[in-house]
Amino acid sequence: MNYYIKVFLGFFALGIFCALVYGSLNKAQADEAFPPDLLRTQMVPVYCGNSFEVLVTTMNTFKMQLMGSANVTVQGQPDGRLLGTMSVWYNTDNQKGVFYLTIPQTGETCLMSYGIDWVFDTEILLDIVNSSLANVSKLPDIEVE
Repeated sequence: MNYYIKVFLGFFALGIFCALVYGSLNKAQADEAFPPDLLRTQMVPVYCGNSFEVLVTTMNTFKMQLMGSANVTVQGQPDGRLLGTMSVWYNTDNQKGVFYLTIPQTGETCLMSYGIDWVFDTEILLDIVNSSLANVSKLPDIEVE
């Protein structure tokens, strides 16, 4: 009986920890643009694991590729302290993808959501690609000897 109580308390403590991390990271971003009463804290399951193992499994087992990533900083400020990195991974063959949040301080990557049958706005994707290509063409030429 004590074993089950300890296991339950362990999972409960882990859940509280993940909820606090998730809430603080989201709150840091939410304060910038959303009115104070628009968003509220919500208890949701967040699954985290060793970043290396999670990302290698994502690439090798699920055959997903990194579509993009962004830094999560205090209050969304460019010079703010780094809280984590969010990333989007996608498998073009089976149309499945995930959103991750990697937390450098803990060395963990957390699965924030998982989706199937993705639908993309191709116009926006083309705008992103064209903008990226335009920025690459502005880079100085590098001579190779």
